[in-house]
Amino acid sequence: FGKKAFSLLRRATAPSLGLEEAVAKGWWGPLDGPRPGYRAGSLIEAAPSSEGAEKETGRPPAAKEAATLRLQLSEVHAAIAQRNAALAMLPGSSQLEDDLTSAGKEPSSKAFDSKVRHSSLSLRLEGVMEDDGFIAVHGWNACPGQDAYTRVALDIQECKQMCRGGVPSGQTCGAFVVRQGRAHFKQQSIAECRQKMVEDPESIVYLNSDPEGRPEAETS
Repeated sequence: FGKKAFSLLRRATAPSLGLEEAVAKGWWGPLDGPRPGYRAGSLIEAAPSSEGAEKETGRPPAAKEAATLRLQLSEVHAAIAQRNAALAMLPGSSQLEDDLTSAGKEPSSKAFDSKVRHSSLSLRLEGVMEDDGFIAVHGWNACPGQDAYTRVALDIQECKQMCRGGVPSGQTCGAFVVRQGRAHFKQQSIAECRQKMVEDPESIVYLNSDPEGRPEAETS
């Protein structure tokens, strides 16, 4: 028994082809398959899993794994290209890409997302132009805490007339805000009211855009 075991161990651990000789035969690593020159009966060639995989696919297991990785990489590249194409269709994307290119930077998805959020914010701040010339911006407040005059907002039309005709102080208002049943009149200019707008789901801003009713700061 001892001689037979020694003989099997000697065959399994027999020296294989030298590394330089293997490279000369075109073998550079595991991705090229089993290293050439292994003697028949070695532990590596005798592994049943390696033999089974090679017989089924016709390629060494390492080559099969490499092909799988290449396929996965191509799928990732395709997904990136699809996302970049979708980003290019969003508002402001081409302008942002031009700005980044001129600055020597590569466009990124984070920069595109920031540009899109800014564009969406600008669209919401435009509001809705009503027939009487007021611009109603829902979900926003203007110049919070800077009220020239407040009153109960029972009649929006009456509030609009007061905004154009002047609050008790006698000055025309650039906007008024309706919040929780009260009208808050702002004597700032329309431009200043726009700059100082903050999101507030309970508020509606009415900007006084009528040319004849603009504050003096807007017409001068």
